[in-house]
Amino acid sequence: MVSGLSRILKAEGITGWYKGLVPILMKQVPYTVMQLTVFQLSTDFVYSSLLPNRFGTKAEVKKCHAIYRNK
Repeated sequence: MVSGLSRILKAEGITGWYKGLVPILMKQVPYTVMQLTVFQLSTDFVYSSLLPNRFGTKAEVKKCHAIYRNK
């Protein structure tokens, strides 16, 4: 690994280490935003539609979870 990094440094300079940063960010940032958005929307749906009948509201579930974790 060190030999590869040193070869890149000699051939392309310090900017060679960051050559692929922009393309990977262009791929990863939208993916992560969508993943977190879908997760948030799905958990909100589950808490609002499915769980209130069995376990109470989202705030009540969080309160019970906090009490359980602090034991």
